[in-house]
Amino acid sequence: MQKIALITDSACDLDRADIERHRIRVIPLTLIFSDGEYRDGIDITHEEVYQRMSQDLPKTSLPAPGLIRETIDALIKDGFTHILAIHLSSGLSGTFELVYSIAAEYSNVRIEVIDSKILSMGLGFIVRQAARWIECGLEFDTIVRKVRDMQPTVKGFFTLKTLEYLKKGGRIGAVQAAIGEILDLKPIIAVNEHGKYISHAKTRGRKQALDKVYDIALDFLSRGKASIAVLQGDARGEAMVLMERIRNAPNLMELILRPISPALVVHTGPGLIGLVVCPHIAD
Repeated sequence: MQKIALITDSACDLDRADIERHRIRVIPLTLIFSDGEYRDGIDITHEEVYQRMSQDLPKTSLPAPGLIRETIDALIKDGFTHILAIHLSSGLSGTFELVYSIAAEYSNVRIEVIDSKILSMGLGFIVRQAARWIECGLEFDTIVRKVRDMQPTVKGFFTLKTLEYLKKGGRIGAVQAAIGEILDLKPIIAVNEHGKYISHAKTRGRKQALDKVYDIALDFLSRGKASIAVLQGDARGEAMVLMERIRNAPNLMELILRPISPALVVHTGPGLIGLVVCPHIAD
């Protein structure tokens, strides 16, 4: 009989209740401040990261390899025969490659490592659905196939209050950032099929950017039933307003609000508003 475990990383942005209910093992990413390293969501809170960012912009690092091995070893000891690991996009982080390489060290358990090619609740929706399929008693290979089929259907978008942090992280050039700030350009950034950031649309000013995010939500909902996650990085008030605008839209199956992982928002800065759309999937 198969005993299946589920692993992800802290970029999934699932709430604690979902993680505990579905017994999901979450491997934390690492935040590196000038005074030391912190495990994402364990040693430091979202609020503490935002408070420190203006004075001490952290770097991010992959999960500790030893922690990944400890997690797998504990699952084997607990009698799990199969492990499904679903991780942050390989186009944005080396986490998938790291877990994949470590999984290859094990011959006494079946481990499948999947690149979600998305981040935040895009990853979270996929992981949560995989957990439901496990609880339904589906075979491991069936679950893997369903997860791979689901992955390209989940879409993510976000907008930023400033381009400064993308410039600091080397994701855009200084000239491009300066022009953007002068013109008050607020790009809508999407995650493409390769799991990398692309420009989806350009808007002028914060209000136009948030209106565009709302329009994207309505466009997807016009195509069929879907769950939507509104994401925020130190922008809860604006996120709540967006939630209220979306709440009564047709075909909306679920609407949730989640703070985005500090390990992700360090690259974009405070003021992030995001949207993840997950088409309805029957269990």
